[in-house]
Amino acid sequence: MSRSNNSSPSRRAIPCCLAVLLLATLPLIANAQDDDTVRVNSDLVILNVTVTDRSGSYVPGLQAAQFKIYEDGKEVPIDAISSFSLQETPFASVVLLDTSGSMESPLTMAR
Repeated sequence: MSRSNNSSPSRRAIPCCLAVLLLATLPLIANAQDDDTVRVNSDLVILNVTVTDRSGSYVPGLQAAQFKIYEDGKEVPIDAISSFSLQETPFASVVLLDTSGSMESPLTMAR
């Protein structure tokens, strides 16, 4: 009577299947590591502002002393501002319209 051999084809297939499964999951593991949170401390904060008067007209030529900047409810001293420049910068905007059936009447009124 012969005993079953541990090196039968079905027993050898198990380690091969495990190896293939491990190789298939490596990209998933790598992607999970890419989603880690990155925290950065920065003392530089860029504030873009546009100043208009009560009639909506643009107010040009303002100086740093004419602004007050607050952080966490406390005024930031003017000497803490490292750079103040006046420049025209590009502006991008997006307008989204809900054109679904429930908005048909309000959309018609808006046109």
